Amino acid sequence: MSETKMNTERNQYQGVSPTKPDLWIDKVMDRFSKSKFGKTFAAVTGISLIVSTADAACTNAQPTNKPPETAPVPSGVPTLGPTPTETLVPTATNIPTPTETEIPSPTPERYPFDMTKLHNFPDSYEKLVSNPEKFLESPDPFLYLKAFNEWWTELTDLMGDQTKLEPNLRISSVTHDLPSYTIIGSEDRQPMPKPEFFYFKHGTMIYPVPIFTLIDTRDQDLRTWAVILTNTGRGRSGFLTLDDLNSGRLIKGIVIFRVENKVYPYPEDTNRLIALGLVGDPAQPDNGYQIGGGDVRFWP
Repeated sequence: MSETKMNTERNQYQGVSPTKPDLWIDKVMDRFSKSKFGKTFAAVTGISLIVSTADAACTNAQPTNKPPETAPVPSGVPTLGPTPTETLVPTATNIPTPTETEIPSPTPERYPFDMTKLHNFPDSYEKLVSNPEKFLESPDPFLYLKAFNEWWTELTDLMGDQTKLEPNLRISSVTHDLPSYTIIGSEDRQPMPKPEFFYFKHGTMIYPVPIFTLIDTRDQDLRTWAVILTNTGRGRSGFLTLDDLNSGRLIKGIVIFRVENKVYPYPEDTNRLIALGLVGDPAQPDNGYQIGGGDVRFWP
């Protein structure tokens, strides 16, 4: 084809926008179908080359996500759709309300007052553990505080007038200042009888309680202190106090703890006894019976 003819054809297509492909195709095909060659092609093949704008638009249309429409199902015709499942709602379970298990208080018959056992003092803590039946037993204050206090009150009634008790420790002074009751032992080394004694069990542990009748060397006044010994004393087991008393060591002092000491903490069991109120009784006169968690200290 000559350049002149190509220019002529180009001029014929001016005005067709390349940004509208549907109109461009429509015009090209229309002109081609009207040409001599197009008519011959249509006559030989039987294919019409006329493309409408609507067809072109359908050709260039973008697919959509719209689901195909389905014809309504006539009434009475069963469908094969999924069978709905029944949602199981759990039934409420009646949970029984827990009830507190009351710990029965020990009866006096379980802890009889055999006063001959009160005067038995164990040779050592080991002997106490090996033969507890030989010594007087009280209720466990950690579990049965009320029963223990009643037992102790009855025991002091049975011990009677303190002026008739035999002293087993001479002392030189007494202080009631916090955090403890404290007595200072006399340096008099004259032999003294062994303290009275009882014990209680808490679980598998046995707690010894020596009962000291104290005589003040200044005024001959008498006091009776029962000291509940715990497993840990200052630097050693408080239970070994029984061994020290049997070895003849001189007592430097006896302490009944009244409040917790934040500077020098007491053993855990001692703090428990303080929390239970076993701290001695400040309302008692000086010659009254006292009981509480404490410690016995010895001279070197």
